[in-house]
Amino acid sequence: MPTTSDVDKLAERRYVTVILRLLIDQQQRLICGEVVDTEGQAQGQFIGWRELIRMVREYLANQQR
Repeated sequence: MPTTSDVDKLAERRYVTVILRLLIDQQQRLICGEVVDTEGQAQGQFIGWRELIRMVREYLANQQR
C-alpha cells in the first residue's frame, strides 16, 4: 500500500505531450524539425540534435508557467 510520501511524490508529476515534426534524409539522419503543441501550432524550429534538445527543454520550461 502506498505511503503518504509516495502519493505526494506522484502528485508532483504529470505527463506532458511533446510533438516533433522531423525532416530526415534518405539515411534517416535528422536535418531539421519543429516542436508542435497539441493544437498543431509550431512552438519553435531547430536544426540538428543539439538544437532539438535545446528546443524541447525550452518548450518544457514554458509548460511550467
